[in-house]
Amino acid sequence: MFDKQKLKNFLEELTIDTDSQDAIFKTLEKIEENCEASELFYSFFTPYAEKGVLDYDALYKEALPKMWELLEGVHKYTVNLATLFALAPYSEHFYIENGVSREIWINSLLDLKWKLLDCIDINGFAGLRSSSLAWFDRWFFGTRFAFHRLQFEINPSPVDFKNENFDIKKGDELISVHIPSARNGIKFDKENRDISYNLAREFYKERFNGKPIFSCSSWLLAPYHSTLLPEESNIRQFKEEFVIATSGTSTWQLPMIFGTEDLSDVKSLPEKTTMQKICKGLMLEGKSPESALGFRY
Repeated sequence: MFDKQKLKNFLEELTIDTDSQDAIFKTLEKIEENCEASELFYSFFTPYAEKGVLDYDALYKEALPKMWELLEGVHKYTVNLATLFALAPYSEHFYIENGVSREIWINSLLDLKWKLLDCIDINGFAGLRSSSLAWFDRWFFGTRFAFHRLQFEINPSPVDFKNENFDIKKGDELISVHIPSARNGIKFDKENRDISYNLAREFYKERFNGKPIFSCSSWLLAPYHSTLLPEESNIRQFKEEFVIATSGTSTWQLPMIFGTEDLSDVKSLPEKTTMQKICKGLMLEGKSPESALGFRY
């Protein structure tokens, strides 16, 4: 049996709203009432809670889709929510073992809350959208960390890249930079970004000889941001801190930008924000929004 009080304490610490908490516990009750779903849930929960063992790929690619079928009347996004939040409290020891404070663990796991709120905004109910599931693995093994405004983890370079400042070989270890939701309440300006970079440099200093290289693969690095956004834009300034290595089309971010999964009628999409105007303008021209891979020290 999962520890209901442990989960309750975790949800309270992340300040998860009452309605979402109710959705989580009601779904977990439905899982336990369904013998096949319960057996499947505990085949992942018990090894993780007791020994820290979790086949995350099998969980989100095989087990969760099966549970969607078994739990009639429960939306698959809510099944995702209940299952992953039930597991999440047991990730704490991974963070402590990796030398970070409990506060950094909580700040890191807040990313689950931001994705929950995205689902409420986009879909109108508490859940974790399935398009986000592949993103969560590092939270469960304590290898992605929230340092102030940004998040960081170690990843191999996906490409070779060489210029007058960089000589990067495919597979070289780099510090990957991720930009969490603006919901974290910290302004995305240079001062706060620099605080994050300096904290990451200090945390990873023993792992790298000399200056570590940061990498970022994001729609925020799209090349057109240098011309379509004003000079004072924090997104443009962030983008221009990186040397762009590759770029290509990217559409996964559009539901978050527009607040809907229904992108079929481009003309009807909102234009309330600068980013909505940019993406809608590109789409009306028959173009696709882009993302890019960049490097910086």
